[in-house]
Amino acid sequence: MKLTEDQVAKVRDQTGLEPYPEDHPSTEALKNHLGEHTFYLDPNGLYVWEEIEAPQAGGRALAAIQLGEWHEKEEDGQQVIRLVEPKPTEAVVALADA
Repeated sequence: MKLTEDQVAKVRDQTGLEPYPEDHPSTEALKNHLGEHTFYLDPNGLYVWEEIEAPQAGGRALAAIQLGEWHEKEEDGQQVIRLVEPKPTEAVVALADA
């Protein structure tokens, strides 16, 4: 899902994460393969956020879904993202104001 500015701000405020830059050359390839999303990278891989119902978070929330993992290429040791089956994580961002 493509996050709104408010949702990006909530993710930033609650996790410290910044979205992958929209103007980065590889963003278009990500969109072509995975659809229109706001992408995030961290030391574990590639993520998007999806809206969920979360009573413990005050109603609506965003949950991080991992779409890729970092892997080292054998031939040159470079780190690259390898796509994986989407898997939910335990990261949740509340959308309701506390």
